[in-house]
Amino acid sequence: MASMPAPRAAESPLVVGLDVGSSSVRALAFDADGRSLGLECQRDYEPTTTPDGGVEMEPERLLGLAGEALDGLLADLGGRAAGVGAVAVSTFWHTLLGVGGDGRARTPLYSWADTRSAAAVERLRARLDEKAYHARTGCVLHTSYLPARLLWLAERDRAGFAAVRRWLSFGEYLQLRLFGDVRCSISMASGTGLFDQHALVWDAPILEALGLTPDHLAPLVDLDAAFRGLRPEFDGRWPALARVPWLPA
Repeated sequence: MASMPAPRAAESPLVVGLDVGSSSVRALAFDADGRSLGLECQRDYEPTTTPDGGVEMEPERLLGLAGEALDGLLADLGGRAAGVGAVAVSTFWHTLLGVGGDGRARTPLYSWADTRSAAAVERLRARLDEKAYHARTGCVLHTSYLPARLLWLAERDRAGFAAVRRWLSFGEYLQLRLFGDVRCSISMASGTGLFDQHALVWDAPILEALGLTPDHLAPLVDLDAAFRGLRPEFDGRWPALARVPWLPA
């Protein structure tokens, strides 16, 4: 019987993957050929639900769990952490939180599963040409997407809504806190219901209907616009990741 070939050694550079999902945060390691190193650090959590259909998460808790997952993975990597060449970030779609001028969250993180904006969906349908909206954005008016949720938030608390500097997904908030800079990938924008998929810009008609401008959202970039240079509080915590590119979520 022919002997099995020895497994190939991991190809450098290594890539750290950070995956923030609806029920857990995971940090994983891969080699340059995309092969898993068999290392994974996971932190589970449960969102807060309310009887009226609310599904929320605490942004700072989720940020803390992401940090713990990276701590655990880097500890498992040990000396191999010096070979990390990039960090890839994947976060759940359709999430929303409001950030103040200080870069800190002013609202909970609202999940795609939150249905409290159902009545706002109907109000938008009465005001907009939904067929034209769908043709531009690829999305329908639905509680999972951001337009109805933003309208619901504006109507529920006008002063609080007006005090928000930017509306972000958790992916953008994570990298704002890590780097002091905010950008939204085209990939993430395409799941918001606020993005013109033909012109590759934030959709002006839906923003106007919500009383917002592109400045209330993150600047749009493609996946090659990496972040570099962690803020000091994270630079010392993860020196192996401090200078490598982090891809937008």
